[in-house]
Amino acid sequence: MAPGAGGLVATSIGGSLQSFYRQLGVLSYPAGEFRVMTTDTNDYYAPSASADGKSIAATQRHFVYQLGVSPAAKPDELKPIPLMSRQQIWQWNWMNEGKLLIPQNGALLSVDAATGDQATVVPDTKGAADQAVMCGGSIVYRLISTSAGNAVNLWKAGTSGTGAVQLTTGRNERNPQCSPDGKWVYFVEVRENQALKRVPIEGGTPELVRDEPSDGYVLSPDGKTIAQLDVRELDHKLVLNIFDIADKKLTYRNIDERASDPIGFSSDGKGIVYNVRQHGVDNLWLQPLDGSAFRQITHFTSERISRFKFSPDGSQLAIERGHNESDAVLLRDTQK
Repeated sequence: MAPGAGGLVATSIGGSLQSFYRQLGVLSYPAGEFRVMTTDTNDYYAPSASADGKSIAATQRHFVYQLGVSPAAKPDELKPIPLMSRQQIWQWNWMNEGKLLIPQNGALLSVDAATGDQATVVPDTKGAADQAVMCGGSIVYRLISTSAGNAVNLWKAGTSGTGAVQLTTGRNERNPQCSPDGKWVYFVEVRENQALKRVPIEGGTPELVRDEPSDGYVLSPDGKTIAQLDVRELDHKLVLNIFDIADKKLTYRNIDERASDPIGFSSDGKGIVYNVRQHGVDNLWLQPLDGSAFRQITHFTSERISRFKFSPDGSQLAIERGHNESDAVLLRDTQK
């Protein structure tokens, strides 16, 4: 609350749909009008107002991350992918033929991992795409649009961005992943206890796969199982959940107690790759599913890892790495 100001200091997603930055503002009382105070490319958290309501303190955070690609057999030899814009990138994935599908500025970009050549494949015409995956001959993406009200749904389009069709009609759907045969799109329905569902790529009624919270799931390369880190209720031990999609059977596997998200199956499906943070630095480790010893596969000396993905043929590994820059800031409302 802003004392004496008749309003509430708050953060909101500011700017436009293409700029999902958390900005500061004041919500007046009792009129309920929101006035934006910051319009930059930083994020602001934990605002508080001075006793006279004339100054606001907050934490200013800037995310500095870069995407790189290496041979899967030599993951330490990471080479950065140059992008024309320095705007943040969102939930990216591999396409075919060595290209990456990258949501940035609300649009979807096709970026050649070898040359850096870029092309817009889904223009920003109906909103902002912030998550995307290649599924057969289609691009599936999550669309955030003011015309959809509070709903966030999945859409599909051709690789050139044409023929956009809405796939789902729920309230809040995210983390789309595609079955290896390209026939199913898996996703998490946030408003339904983060249940895991799937919908045919050709469209239709989504079906329930698992009714337990499934955010953070990964689909195996053969499309038969999903994996997820979990803390077992029985003994509060960190475990790896393996869920058989056909049999609806859940099994627990031991995993390195240091493991954290992001995780993913190895390209051959015989192990789980996971993140370990030591002394503020993230590296990837491999836990074979046959129970043999885990081992470190990257040896970075700085930065954190927010996402990694093997290419469809297993020959390349893309990793997004970086850091957060935070400062305490003091803002004075000049309209006071």
